[in-house]
Amino acid sequence: MKKLTFHLLSNAHLDPVWFWDWREGLNEGVKTCRSMAALLEEFPFLRFSRGEATIYRQIERFDPELFEKIRAFHRAGRWDIIGGNLVQPDQNMPDTATQVRQFLLGQQYFRDTFGEPVRTAWSADCFGHSAGMPEIFRLAGFENFCFSRPAEAQLALPDDLFYWEGPGGSRILSCRLVIGWYGCGRDETLLRLNSALERYADSPRREIALGMGLGDHGGGTTRRQIREVLAWAESHPEVEVRFSTFSDYFNAARQEIAEGFEPPVYRGELNFCLRGCYSSMAGFKHHFRRTEALVRRAERSESVIRTALGQTPEGFHREWSDICFNTFHDILPGSSVERAYEEQNDWLGGAAHSARAREFAALNDLAATVAVRVPVPADDMPEAVPFLVFNPRPVAYCGPVELETNLDYRPLLGAVPGDKILEVRDENGVPVPFQEVEHEHHCYPEILWRQRVLCPVELPPFGWKVMTFGYVSHPEYAPAPAGHPAEALSEHVIGNGELEVRAVPGSYRIELLRNGEPFAGDGGISFALYRDPWGSWGDGSEEFDGIHLQELVELWRISEAKVLETGPERAALWVRFSGGRSQIELTLRLNRNSSRLEGSARILWLDRSVRLKMRMPQGDRVVYDVAGAEVTRGETGQVPGVRYARVFPDRPYSFAADSSFGFDNENGFFTLTLARGSRYSVSTMTAADEFPEHATERGELKLNFRLAPGSGDAPALADELEFPPVTILTWPHSGERPGTGSLLPLPALENEGVELVTLEQESAGTLLATLQNRTLHPVTVRTAQGGEETLPPWQFRRVSLALKR
Repeated sequence: MKKLTFHLLSNAHLDPVWFWDWREGLNEGVKTCRSMAALLEEFPFLRFSRGEATIYRQIERFDPELFEKIRAFHRAGRWDIIGGNLVQPDQNMPDTATQVRQFLLGQQYFRDTFGEPVRTAWSADCFGHSAGMPEIFRLAGFENFCFSRPAEAQLALPDDLFYWEGPGGSRILSCRLVIGWYGCGRDETLLRLNSALERYADSPRREIALGMGLGDHGGGTTRRQIREVLAWAESHPEVEVRFSTFSDYFNAARQEIAEGFEPPVYRGELNFCLRGCYSSMAGFKHHFRRTEALVRRAERSESVIRTALGQTPEGFHREWSDICFNTFHDILPGSSVERAYEEQNDWLGGAAHSARAREFAALNDLAATVAVRVPVPADDMPEAVPFLVFNPRPVAYCGPVELETNLDYRPLLGAVPGDKILEVRDENGVPVPFQEVEHEHHCYPEILWRQRVLCPVELPPFGWKVMTFGYVSHPEYAPAPAGHPAEALSEHVIGNGELEVRAVPGSYRIELLRNGEPFAGDGGISFALYRDPWGSWGDGSEEFDGIHLQELVELWRISEAKVLETGPERAALWVRFSGGRSQIELTLRLNRNSSRLEGSARILWLDRSVRLKMRMPQGDRVVYDVAGAEVTRGETGQVPGVRYARVFPDRPYSFAADSSFGFDNENGFFTLTLARGSRYSVSTMTAADEFPEHATERGELKLNFRLAPGSGDAPALADELEFPPVTILTWPHSGERPGTGSLLPLPALENEGVELVTLEQESAGTLLATLQNRTLHPVTVRTAQGGEETLPPWQFRRVSLALKR
């Protein structure tokens, strides 16, 4: 056998945010790279690997001399560009679109600044990896992947070097660093080398990767480490020791494969570890999820509209960069200090506002091309207010929308509440059925001024519709639509002919019925506290109690319930569950002709060392949405999920939510963790009264969710939460477009199960879309050139789509 070759991968893992803020983290990146550049000049045999475009941008802007040194080292093969991302993200919680953007933007930066894309993905410290990442890696152009978590104690693998295969068959050569960790302490170099020698002495593989260099707050390789390696190598001539790079190592491994070594194939997720992070900092996670969805929706809307108008949008690079930075594996997982979260919330807020402003501008520009007409008012009566309603999805929308406006510029002092003076019309001036619903203020209740209505609409894919809402002396009313109305059945029960929701004060659960039978089992919806004394990361030792979290502390009871809306288009039930210190208020809604339960929750959270779980009937198995894939799990303790879940008890059901990522499915319940009573950046177990000044997120938390019978509607539930119709007030004017229409023809994306992951302008009249086929069979998509593109199961494609002009 040939000699063992130890590839010492000199690197300097740097958390840009953790026990410090982003300003310190980014400048430390400059400082660390300056230190490593000096060491490379001092030791001609030394090589170094560095990732994350965010760090390189900081150097490029504030230390251009160092940046040019790095470029020269890179050309000489001594400075390896790895990772191909903006930051090292969490790879379980950001959705598919965000993971794709992370690497597309990172690769674009490295192509622009270093002349070539990165070939090796690198995840030093993230807490597990979604089963769909191989598909995302291949889309981004990676050939190799190196990681360190989860360790062998959490996940057994067939070898340290293996092919990781995604659900679509994409394979990426992967290596787990198992000796030590991704870096190396100042005093552990010799121990690491000796451990590697013992572990791999009889291995059929002779090319071995070892991490080297200080980490977490930068630092990189030290002179002591270099001296100790040189001395060890001299005393072990049977081993070749190389100061190597990730690219060097994988090139050597591929040569070994060419010579006959066959790495095993591993399929599935690389999970789990540090499971508390799926639920820590629930409020920040909700803010992140909301911003993620806002930017996706705004990018879709602006790209479609401006391309259709012959304009060139500027792109959403800044907003996506903001989101991607906040996916960092100590930000989104909830393990940083309080001061850091205050600033990261500000950062996300800027991206959210920018997305809304740009979407609003694009919709106004679209509205300017649409013929907007209003009914002619009677003498000196206020004019009806026109709205443009836009569907930001590539599939048709059929459901309710809300319109809210002032009926006049000042209150209608002569009107009496309850007078039948409101009217809603469509783009053709035809009356539309509607329901008056409560508006957001409770000022001047004795006068009629600002009003809100709910009405059913149909919108084509990426389509618009003009509607008018206003005061009239003699309104015309549309006949009620077909189907059973949504209505209040009693003071604690609502229904719509198919679904029924009951919330009786004193009970421990909300009952859900479908056609008179339990919705998905006898469990309904309930809320309970479970013991959870572990810190930000959860139980790092992965003991049974720490990952399953089944010790019941308090079962909450319904303390109050009342009907808010009585139909006929929508019925709503308000329910309060109370515990000893905290409570949750729910608004549950049923629409006419709908099999979905819509819910919104407001939590007043004051408890410590426990977690709040929303409990639903347990499934024999649950299929979770994760980045780039779906995964099926049974009773595996706390697990991550992203946009939706398909739950399979005797009567399957679908669930989607916009907050938290931590689920479990055992002991009779499928649950979503809504809040954790943890502490900022605490790694030890704590009692409820310990570190009160460091308690996380006391106060108000929110989430929205959807439930539906059957398993097929799960992706649609998530889309309804993230991409609802958008409504803007406009004004009467002429336009070349009719009062309703579509910018994207339906046949372009007519296949169910094809997810529109990203959308941006490609050229005049065409859009560049990233699509993923999330089914088990090939599907065909029509492209801008009139041709067809076949998408194999679970694979991604970047395709051109034509617009209607």
